[in-house]
Amino acid sequence: MRIWENAKLEPIAVDYCSIEQPEIGLPARPLLSVTEIEDNDPVSELDSRSSTQTTSEESTSGASTSTDASDSNLSQATTSATDTEQEGITPDQLHELDEFLFDIDGGALDSYDPLCIVAAKTPDEEYKQTLETLCREQFRQLNGGKPLASLLADSEGEALENTRVQNRIVSYDDASSEEYFDFVSEINGDEIRTSLREGEFDLSKLTSRIDEFFSETLGYLLLFANEQYAPALHDYLRSTDDVRETTQILSVRPRPLPEDVKRELVRLAWGNVSLESDSQKLDRLFHSGEDEFRKAIQPSGALEEITARDEGEESRLHYWIKCFTVEALLKRDGVAVQEESRIDLKERIPTETELRGGGNPRPDIYHEPSREVYEVETLYETDHKKITRTIDKYEGVNVKRVNVVLPNLTCLRNLGAVRRKTQEEPGEMFHNEVRFWTLDAVEQELLALEDVVSRLADLYNRSEKLW
Repeated sequence: MRIWENAKLEPIAVDYCSIEQPEIGLPARPLLSVTEIEDNDPVSELDSRSSTQTTSEESTSGASTSTDASDSNLSQATTSATDTEQEGITPDQLHELDEFLFDIDGGALDSYDPLCIVAAKTPDEEYKQTLETLCREQFRQLNGGKPLASLLADSEGEALENTRVQNRIVSYDDASSEEYFDFVSEINGDEIRTSLREGEFDLSKLTSRIDEFFSETLGYLLLFANEQYAPALHDYLRSTDDVRETTQILSVRPRPLPEDVKRELVRLAWGNVSLESDSQKLDRLFHSGEDEFRKAIQPSGALEEITARDEGEESRLHYWIKCFTVEALLKRDGVAVQEESRIDLKERIPTETELRGGGNPRPDIYHEPSREVYEVETLYETDHKKITRTIDKYEGVNVKRVNVVLPNLTCLRNLGAVRRKTQEEPGEMFHNEVRFWTLDAVEQELLALEDVVSRLADLYNRSEKLW
């Protein structure tokens, strides 16, 4: 106060209310106004907005002219994927093929260790061969080659060394292998569960058989039991001290998919082929699809003349899909194989030809007009990381796009891993632009992954109550 007195000044009384907000050159922010919601259907309004947005996108798409048919397909597929997200389907809800077909408990089929699978037999479904096929494909991916199939009955009496699980798919059925399923004469499920728990049945041979897994590599022991026995058997095998805790024991039960969903899912797994079987049993449909798929992609002699084989080991499926891709590209370009010379066709779409740049990669297929490479990945004797390594080898190479083509069954079985590798823009996951494809064997065209996801989401919606 002495300072103020000496200066003969009075201190200013600061009144908060007298402070005014200085004006600035921005318009005042409008306050949030809330209006009462009228009796409109919010779902209808959302559908209307979605419809308007889709119509706008379609108009924009129709107004622009695309020089690349694959880019046009990508636009359509992206629209479908957007519609799927608006309907509430997320990528996590899209099951891979085995989970779509079966209710699996206790683990997953993509294990590197031997698996014991307790499979429930139901009166409305036949799926034994389908499950064995999926195990076969999983074995090929993890180990390469084919496992030996052993469909055993009690009367065969193989020696232990001939029935080992290593590198095999071994199936026991309670209808024929009474030596392993001596409890099947019981009727009441509760009695079976109690009897198994109290050890009234002699299952020592079965438990010893399963315990052998501890010292073996990949293999599959399938125990097909009536649905009224299967849960008790699964619980017993997982709880008994006669089987090591580290042994993986799964339970499998077929999902009661709608007939149209099951049929379309099988078609998608086998290249959109027409299913010759009128049966609705999964085994009949799956076998028919596999047979038609092989017929559809088997190359003609003319295609084999212009499609080089890999100098190293190459599976028949890999080579056939390589030929299929060459034919699909020629069809897209409007080029008939019979009307062009072999030399011109080989120059237009070279196969197994080294490119300059980077590490001088040798793509399965190089499409000269578009400067795009196509790599076939069956994932035999490897995992999904092989796809990443294949794409990365084109860093520093002057290519417009890297296209990865997978067999339909491989794509659906590894859907989650494949989808993680997709990117909206180059640089997010890979330096190059990357697209994933599978096969439309009927139309002899490549089927974009986006279309596959859209169709799977539709199938999921039509069977959503099963999850």
